[in-house]
Order: sequence, then structure tokens, then C-alpha cells
Amino acid sequence: MACDGLLIRGSKRIYVYALSKHLGPNTIELVAKQMRRGEYNDISLESALSAYGLISQIPIDRLTIMTTGRSGEYRTPFGVIAFTHTKRSLKVLLDSMIHGDRWRR
Repeated sequence: MACDGLLIRGSKRIYVYALSKHLGPNTIELVAKQMRRGEYNDISLESALSAYGLISQIPIDRLTIMTTGRSGEYRTPFGVIAFTHTKRSLKVLLDSMIHGDRWRR
């Protein structure tokens, strides 16, 4: 099936349906989410500000994510996903968050 072009290999053991109507700029985020299931991950401030057009610096084909998991950089057909490890505990991270995700709609 992947040979027929119906599936795009997003990463190891992660495939994306090539004909999906949901394929677009957020696909890289969905691949990253599947890569690190069960860990706490948050898109970096730079990637978020760039996505909303609030800064002029545009990380081309790159998504940076803070994670409680291990650091690593992965090349995908949708761009590079860079995970950066934080030593902060999940409790500290959650306690410091603003409740109500009004920015990410």
C-alpha cells in the first residue's frame, strides 16, 4: 500500500494517509504527537509564535517541542521535528500553565 502512494511514512511505525483531506501544515504536529505518546510534550514558544505570524523568524520545515522524554531530532517528509528534554517534573509544568487554551484554536 505504501508503494502505491496511498501512505506516507511520517516516521518509524507512523504512516499518514496521502489522500486525507486533513493533510496540511499541522500534519507535522500530529506525527510528533504520535512519536511521543505517553509523554508530556509542548510546542516551543518560537514554533507557536511563528505559526501565528507573531514573529518574523520562520523556522522553515522545523517544529521544536519541549518534552519530558528524551531529546532527539527526526527528519520527516513534513519537516524536522526537534524534541528538547526538560528536567522539570510534570507537576511543575502543569502547575505553571495558564488554564484555558485560548491561543491554540
